[in-house]
Amino acid sequence: ARLLSAGTSRVVVIVDKSMEIAGTGIVPHDAIGNARVLTVEKQEDQAKVMIEAVENQSPDIIIVDELSNREECNAARTITGRGVAIVATVHGDGLASLLNDSDRSLLVGGVASVTLSAREAEARPDKLRQVSKRFGAAVFGTAVELRGYKDWVVHDDLEAAVDKYLDYVPFEASWRQREGESVLATPVMGCRQQGSSVGFAYARLRRGESLSSSEGV
Repeated sequence: ARLLSAGTSRVVVIVDKSMEIAGTGIVPHDAIGNARVLTVEKQEDQAKVMIEAVENQSPDIIIVDELSNREECNAARTITGRGVAIVATVHGDGLASLLNDSDRSLLVGGVASVTLSAREAEARPDKLRQVSKRFGAAVFGTAVELRGYKDWVVHDDLEAAVDKYLDYVPFEASWRQREGESVLATPVMGCRQQGSSVGFAYARLRRGESLSSSEGV
């Protein structure tokens, strides 16, 4: 919030449901810089306040503490549909846990079951006709999986990662680790286990190594 609101070129609005971003005082904490704050009196009203922030504050960016239900996810989609960027946290074990959640999967484009033609199925390595596909645009362009204060995974192209995950195709990601004042970035491949809605891991390949998509992996 502080970095995005620096200067006068952008209007940044924080929708603070639990007072964890701007603090509980009357005056917002200095850590948020020039960002404006809208508090949410009742937690169930967060989606409503998110829409009000767009309509009344003319923001360039909205920052939200956590998106947890269908109403809040739909509000986030409405916000990006109106040309406003959004930064938000979402609790989960990783990208796969969002895709398998009926409400929060809306944030990554939503998942629907699709029946392929015989020709399309034949062109697939698994020959499946009933498959899962993303049916809409993702709310976010980039996703960051926080594994700890010094350990996280970055998906620079979220929609591409989702599409490949659903098709059981390995996809690129970046594993970041903080070491002192430096951040080490390591390219990794995300892999989904065949026939599993949850099985998911990252493979770190050494120079010259390749990843085999053998049966069952």
